[in-house]
Amino acid sequence: RFAPKKPHPTSLEDIRRFISSWKKAWEEKDLHTYMLCYDAGFRSRGMDLKAWKEHRQRLNGKYHSVKVEVMDISIVQVSNWTAKVSFKQNYQADEYQDFGLKNLLLVKRGEHWKIKEEQWHRLIQKSRP
Repeated sequence: RFAPKKPHPTSLEDIRRFISSWKKAWEEKDLHTYMLCYDAGFRSRGMDLKAWKEHRQRLNGKYHSVKVEVMDISIVQVSNWTAKVSFKQNYQADEYQDFGLKNLLLVKRGEHWKIKEEQWHRLIQKSRP
């Protein structure tokens, strides 16, 4: 007699909040919270979730400070369960810096968005006057 619960359409603001909390965990080097942002089936650059976590642990040990700037964010909700997010990302950690285009494929698991795939491509940053 109970109809299955249909997922509520997500507001783009929910996805923006998710990206903001992922970025905050990354900058604070809060590996536990950061990894909760990733789906069990995550893949990026030939790494699965376990390899990604080990990669991030190494980077957290290597760098004292991390700053991530997200610019020109674009969100396309493909369905109630999937969304594509892209943005320009300026990453700085100690003496290292890179700038590129980040593409995320998000999937909704219950009430929570998770990152299923992540791609990054270097962009040439125009120098500021």
